[in-house]
Amino acid sequence: MTCATNKVNNANIVHNYLKHLIIRSVIHITKVELMKKCIYVVEDNPSIREIIEFLLIEELYEVKTCSNTNDFWF
Repeated sequence: MTCATNKVNNANIVHNYLKHLIIRSVIHITKVELMKKCIYVVEDNPSIREIIEFLLIEELYEVKTCSNTNDFWF
């Protein structure tokens, strides 16, 4: 495999995993009957934060992102 193929495969793995997490979160939110459509993402890695934000926006959620807990609380 070439380096480019590995990067594409890794990106697909990350995308599928994050989508799985989002689906799990949505099921959990539904079970708790929190019908809010805004999700806050606190993640210090900007690349991961952007991917999560993109996937949530794709699922029609309003997304607010923060790089750390201090930004989240203030």
